[in-house]
Amino acid sequence: MIDVQPSVIGILASVPDCRLDRTKAYSLCAILLGTLIGVICDCDSYVDVADFMRSQREWLGQYVDMSNGAPSHDTISRVFRILSPVALSKAFSECLDILQIKLKDKIVAIDGKCVRRSYDHASGQRPIYMVSAWVVERGLVLGQIKVDKKSNEITAIPKLLDLIDVTGAIITIDAMGCQREIAKIIVDKGADYVLAVKDNQKKLANVVTHVLDTAMDTPGAGLQSEWVKFVDRAHGRFEERRYLCLSADAIKGSNLASKWAGLLSLIAVERRSAKDGKTTTERRYFISSLPPNVDTLAKAVRGHWGIENSLHWVLDVTFNEDNSRVRMDHGPENFAIIRHLSLNILKRDTSPKVSIRRKRKMAARGVTYRETLLKN
Repeated sequence: MIDVQPSVIGILASVPDCRLDRTKAYSLCAILLGTLIGVICDCDSYVDVADFMRSQREWLGQYVDMSNGAPSHDTISRVFRILSPVALSKAFSECLDILQIKLKDKIVAIDGKCVRRSYDHASGQRPIYMVSAWVVERGLVLGQIKVDKKSNEITAIPKLLDLIDVTGAIITIDAMGCQREIAKIIVDKGADYVLAVKDNQKKLANVVTHVLDTAMDTPGAGLQSEWVKFVDRAHGRFEERRYLCLSADAIKGSNLASKWAGLLSLIAVERRSAKDGKTTTERRYFISSLPPNVDTLAKAVRGHWGIENSLHWVLDVTFNEDNSRVRMDHGPENFAIIRHLSLNILKRDTSPKVSIRRKRKMAARGVTYRETLLKN
């Protein structure tokens, strides 16, 4: 028997079991650990997990009670449907503590993703929408929460921030999260923010875009600014990004600066791309509680989109999340949490320089690599 992290098993064993005692033929810890390892090992459904647990009964028995054999996919489904997502999220956070992530000056991107096939026409259930916090430099999920049925990201983001410790981090959020209340929560939690500005904050957008456009188009207008430029050439495409930042003092006359907690900087990003003889130019705008240092702010803005490429894309393509038919009750949210925890475990192992997809297949085929993942 290998020295698998006893803390992970202990954390899963501490998740409250809401089943009646007479219905507990299989321990909750066995089902959770079997599902977690199954998802690591390329399982994308309850049926896959049940088949994996059946084939690996003897191996799993080293860590959890498998004396009654492996649970059926229906049993696993029932457990995930009634299991409290709050309790599982708490266990996720405790497992994350094992990684000892230091967030000082790290970029934490917050964004939402629809699990497209989690809808259920029979019960009128819409697809669930998960909002996640992603540590860009570490490639790890810091936390996640489901958006309430009759709500949106604006109400989900404060709840997510309440679940995680973001002290010292730089929080980046798209325009949906550009809200005064969210900015205040971030500052109160000892973090900084970089928030995209669009027309959902009309007055702020009008003032910020006017000041930044003036600084970009007329450099001699008397505004003290910093700027940096990046140029990319690939696949027949030319792309130039120009980042400009100003002190928030530039909008003091509007009385808006005092309404946004900790506001210190304004940022504009001009993106010019050319392909097949066609050139397009667009600008995006941001506000931040960071001092007006263009290099730091440009890194934060660029880093935010890592959540799309390194989390959402991986979940869709590697974990087949968008095609998952886990859809009843708490099942979709709980299975999404398991996927995130599996991704964290796969990401933290950097010994083989291979994709997440190959790591999953390596874990499925070889006990040695699977055990390496679990004891790291």
